[in-house]
Amino acid sequence: MYLSDWKQINFSNFQKKFANLFNNFDAKKLINSNQDKKKIKVGFFSPDFNKSHSISYFIKNLIEDLKKTKFETVALSLLKINQHDETTKNFKELFDHWINLGDKSDQEIVNTIQNSKIDILIDLVGLWSANRANIFNTRMCPLQINWLGFNNASGFKEIDFLLADINTIQYEEKNYGTKIYKLPKIWNAHCGFEHKRTYNELPFKRNGYLTFGSLNNFMKINDEVLNTWIKILKKVKKSKIILKSSLFICEDVLRKKFIEEGLIDSVEILKKN
Repeated sequence: MYLSDWKQINFSNFQKKFANLFNNFDAKKLINSNQDKKKIKVGFFSPDFNKSHSISYFIKNLIEDLKKTKFETVALSLLKINQHDETTKNFKELFDHWINLGDKSDQEIVNTIQNSKIDILIDLVGLWSANRANIFNTRMCPLQINWLGFNNASGFKEIDFLLADINTIQYEEKNYGTKIYKLPKIWNAHCGFEHKRTYNELPFKRNGYLTFGSLNNFMKINDEVLNTWIKILKKVKKSKIILKSSLFICEDVLRKKFIEEGLIDSVEILKKN
């Protein structure tokens, strides 16, 4: 997904081959869901209900808001018990139900989800690490959805929808292989930080130049991104850019590119803490 020369059709073709590598798990036949019942159970499947992952900032307010609706929330956590932290504790209090799946086999996870009578199952991780994406090759719940942690379809046949919005998917919808449900405005929202804000004067007034920044995984910075940054730095007089990665990776490659473009004095690469 980080390759600028790979189009959605390439990714879709890969997904078809990838999904065919996995068999179905044993699952009970589903009975037609009663949409008129008082509570609809929504399961959120993730290994990231802790402070080490940004997903916690995008899911928190949603779980709080669902308490005011007919939806009953279930955390399906892939975290190991020793990975629990203060953020995990807070999430345990937010969700209506919490189920630990980290030490279970794939078949045991399928059994647990079905025994919990989940109506809507939302996979928040997709094809990232620490996932159990292959279980979504099996029909476990009436409605199975990809959302948030992996902003593409996973390619499994039993995923009904990928949640997106009118901006994130515009021209290649037919190449996703999974139906797209577009939210009318935005597909997610950050809950914000509970930090005290202090006023700081705009650094431009002091420095006389603009400073851009990207505090992100350097694996996401491909040639197309780099070339765009370089064009901007050359066009905006005396501008600089600050970079910091969440991983110890690719720093020398990035630095070499800025050297070749005569912009090494315009970039500052901060060390990962």
